[in-house]
Amino acid sequence: MATILFAWELGAGFDRLSRHWELAKRLATNGHRIVVIARDVARAGRVYGDGLAEILPAPIKPSAPDQAINPTVSYPQILHNAGYEDRAELRALVGASRSLLQSAKPDLAILDHSPTALLALRETGVQRILSGTGFVIFPDTCSLPGLLCGLYPDDQIRRHEEQVLGVINEVLENLGVAPLAQLGQLFSDVEETHLTTFRELDHYKGRAASAYWGITPGRSGRRPQWHSVDGPKIYAYLKPALAMSAVLGLLNQLRLPTLIYADGIDEACKGRYQSETLRFTEGPVDFDAVGRARVFCRSAARPVDDRHRWRRRLGEALSFSRRAGTRNTLSLGESGSGLVDGCINGFKTATFSD
Repeated sequence: MATILFAWELGAGFDRLSRHWELAKRLATNGHRIVVIARDVARAGRVYGDGLAEILPAPIKPSAPDQAINPTVSYPQILHNAGYEDRAELRALVGASRSLLQSAKPDLAILDHSPTALLALRETGVQRILSGTGFVIFPDTCSLPGLLCGLYPDDQIRRHEEQVLGVINEVLENLGVAPLAQLGQLFSDVEETHLTTFRELDHYKGRAASAYWGITPGRSGRRPQWHSVDGPKIYAYLKPALAMSAVLGLLNQLRLPTLIYADGIDEACKGRYQSETLRFTEGPVDFDAVGRARVFCRSAARPVDDRHRWRRRLGEALSFSRRAGTRNTLSLGESGSGLVDGCINGFKTATFSD
């Protein structure tokens, strides 16, 4: 049977792990060997444990870059901050990734937000499938403007992309591998691309419609249990932020049934805010069952530490939900792409009809 490798290098949260769990389980059931290279082996163990997969740590940059770009509004800028600003560092990361691949000996690699593994796999003969949202699969076109207009001039964004491409090509030359004509070639030189989104939600326009797979089901978590109190249900997936105490206090003040998965929030903090209306869950929940919630709150990779913004957004979402009778998704933070929660203004809030 074959060895199938799943790789996850950049980004945080459980989604990049859980979205491939069903596929990995079926492949393992059919006798294939599953290897997972993950930036967080503890999280990977919680998803792929019980003997489903061999789990190896992904080579990632251990510290902040010397000249960080902040905020980031383009994929090349994220690569710059992830070790692609320095030739020696990227050479070391790609070399470590190649060593892992030589050890695992995969027949097929399924890569989600894993550019270094993708680099290491070039001209190795291993079949590659790119899987992920539109943002993490850079299109094979000439330079693109940033996704958040106005923060940087277009020529500065293009210069960042050219610098990253130059570092990559020096590393490839050192490996005896052909250079890239443009950055997007790294993502197009694969056997298949699975965009786990919809064309209307893609960050980049003009791709082939056949590449869209929609949102793939993840591993089902525990069934959500809200306290038995009246009012619209709130589900929140939160990460640590300076405004966390204020947000949890606000959620308590609402006296509405609230269920929170607090990723990385300490037990003392949970103990202070657990109440007869607010409950913390110890792990991810079954999102099919969570669909009963009226408001979904999520903090992104870099949560915004502005308690007034949190309060305003939550109030808007609850008010809109009550008026329109719809469910709302509320993003309380800044994603890795630099798209701040202000982008919600463009949609008011994401709504899902009953």
